[in-house]
Amino acid sequence: MSTGLVMAFTNLAFAQDTMDARSARGQLFDHRGGEVVLLPNDVLTEEQQAQLSQMGGAIPYYGAIAVAPDEGFLSEANQAAANHHSIASAEVAALAACNQARTSARACVIVMHFLPRNYEAGRALEMSQTATEAFREYRRGRDEKAFAISAATGNHAFAKGVGAVGLALEACNVGDGTENTAATDCYTVIQD
Repeated sequence: MSTGLVMAFTNLAFAQDTMDARSARGQLFDHRGGEVVLLPNDVLTEEQQAQLSQMGGAIPYYGAIAVAPDEGFLSEANQAAANHHSIASAEVAALAACNQARTSARACVIVMHFLPRNYEAGRALEMSQTATEAFREYRRGRDEKAFAISAATGNHAFAKGVGAVGLALEACNVGDGTENTAATDCYTVIQD
């Protein structure tokens, strides 16, 4: 899949309407953990799948694991992407990292998802586990406020007060200097 096609897909997957906090609360999953979903594959043995399934809620949702089929279970090419705002975004990130790192001919495949507990597809708003946790703080207070997320990186930020939308977008695009790198695709998902 070409980079342009991946970005177009990612942007389409995240074309969500902005909603208020009350509506958002009804859409978001519980922030307290998730579940592992093993996908049918011919790459991992039953023992390897059992080992991976023990990860439980240790990796924040939405996440995915991609493996290089010809490089073995412990290959450095095998990559995980976690804490994204949808499973589609996590898959894109895991596959891109795995395919870049692999040395074999066969393309990487997704073998596992990390999803919110009781996940159901099709909700109007999906946010990563840490963004969903941050939403609890966002809801406090009655000031003007906005919450922004990045589809490509999993970044999120919120701001309160005058100019909240611009401040949230700026903070989201800058990242936090640790695991969240700079983004260019942040957009507002919640605004009050």
